[in-house]
Amino acid sequence: MRGYIGNKIVFALFALALISSDVSANADLSTFSFFKQEGNLTCWAACIRMIMMYYGVVKDEDENNLEMDIRRLAFGTSDTEPAPNLPYDLFPTGELLFRLLHHPGRLITWVPISPDDIAYYIGRGLPIIAATKYLNSAGDIDSTSPGHMYVITGYNGSGNNMILTLADPNRREPRFYYPVRYSEFITSRPIDEEGTAAERWVGSIVLLERPPYIFTTNREMKNIFVYNTSLSTKTINAALSRTESRSFLFERIILWGTSTPFEEQLVFDSTMFSIDIMPNFRFTQNPVLRSPQALRVLRGARNIRLMALNIDGDEAIHNAGELDLLSLTVSSASGPAIHNAGMLRIYHGYSVRETFPVVTAASGNAIHNTGVGTITISNTIVTAASGNAIYNTANMGSISILNGTVSSASGYAAINNASGGTINLNGTTEVSTASGNDGVAIYNDNPFGRLYLGDNPNIIGRIEGFRGWGVVVRVTFNPDDDRIYTFVPRNLDDGDVVVVNGANFIDNFEFIDSTSVFVPRGNDIVAFSTWRRRIISRLFGPSRTIRAASSSARPGYELLFVDNMTYEEQVTIGSDLPDITIRSSDSSATAQP
Repeated sequence: MRGYIGNKIVFALFALALISSDVSANADLSTFSFFKQEGNLTCWAACIRMIMMYYGVVKDEDENNLEMDIRRLAFGTSDTEPAPNLPYDLFPTGELLFRLLHHPGRLITWVPISPDDIAYYIGRGLPIIAATKYLNSAGDIDSTSPGHMYVITGYNGSGNNMILTLADPNRREPRFYYPVRYSEFITSRPIDEEGTAAERWVGSIVLLERPPYIFTTNREMKNIFVYNTSLSTKTINAALSRTESRSFLFERIILWGTSTPFEEQLVFDSTMFSIDIMPNFRFTQNPVLRSPQALRVLRGARNIRLMALNIDGDEAIHNAGELDLLSLTVSSASGPAIHNAGMLRIYHGYSVRETFPVVTAASGNAIHNTGVGTITISNTIVTAASGNAIYNTANMGSISILNGTVSSASGYAAINNASGGTINLNGTTEVSTASGNDGVAIYNDNPFGRLYLGDNPNIIGRIEGFRGWGVVVRVTFNPDDDRIYTFVPRNLDDGDVVVVNGANFIDNFEFIDSTSVFVPRGNDIVAFSTWRRRIISRLFGPSRTIRAASSSARPGYELLFVDNMTYEEQVTIGSDLPDITIRSSDSSATAQP
């Protein structure tokens, strides 16, 4: 029996890249390699194998086991079990290839591809995998019968008379490739010499963009390794020892099983770059990597990516290279969960897991940054039970957070910036402490530290320690009307800018400082030092008058800042209003009040 994908069998078109070339009346993929299916119901796996080999996804020594590995990946079996010869539905088949190639997009359609589209894809070096459905004696699709998959590797002519070249994984020598007329293929194509059986092409899966890291001049590609956690001799390090990063552009290690942790330390050095470690997505539970320092990425290691794993250790991750963490959980019982001295990105990966990344520390800081690079965190939960959630001590290190949740369950600040670097809060990021509004959410302990606010972050607790020009409002800043950011500034001089570009949002800021008054000036919020006695600062515009501003009940000097506009009122200062100064809110403006 020929290969079968499922009860709703369709063909799959994998258009995997757009390479510039002219579409001619004929074209073929001269570098395409044929492989015969190994089982009775495994044409889908054999066609995926041919596509992956065409793009150079694996090394030569891995070819013979590739179809077996694909079948095991599809059905969640280990490499100690027989590779199943079983049907596979359309959507899981598409998702499997999607993940194997780490592809950024695909389209599922239930109609055949037109001759013009075939010429477009084949003419650009893109193989087409087509699956058919068998017909009954009446010429209708038989939903109970198996179907078959082919790879279209060339064409000649155009329109309904176009002749397609098919690679059939069920054929024997010498006819691995043979011609098929397009008009027959989409209606009724005989599949036996007697003409009593026929099939029809019925649907498509199109991967719309080229696979990352695939097309290069020399076709340098990645590997796929499959390992089972139940076998002590098969470890991640054993897989890493087989990588050839100097020869291959991208390599991938796929982990099997979830019940037994990998109790080993992974070390990536400067000879390693562009390596993925990811689970078999057939399992809903993440594999576990557990060791005192489970992952070390040394300086010079580049583009190392870990996906959907649970990493546990005293200092679970130490990164001095370039590291991406997608949809995983990192935890530490003592010490920082992540110690970063390089470039680090933590985010929720598409088509990886529905759950968001989590970084947590039971004792100490969850993330400790000592590098001059950038930590980018998006859609991630970062928590610390007895320390800072994020501790930035790098000289010029930068922390950028988008739509994340950062919290400390103790008296420590959720974010502690002890460096001259920057903290960037964007989207709907929430920063909080166990003490709520009475605690310190963000603490700065460096005169050059900067806090940038964009969009609508929610900061539950005080922002403390930033000096002049230390807080900057971005052009995207758009807080809720009732959202309040409480600042406790430090070491301000007369005229220091407290919030750059914050004048239009002064109602969203509360300042705790008995030695200064805070007023808009131009685009900024500015601090003015006290005079000999207490100064009460007011700013009045069209809705209020100068006369309504003052109050004799207030002791000491009263300083009234007025907008640069015309006030049509008489101002009378009597004996009941001592020590009053009225001045422009912006002395640098050309027009005065």
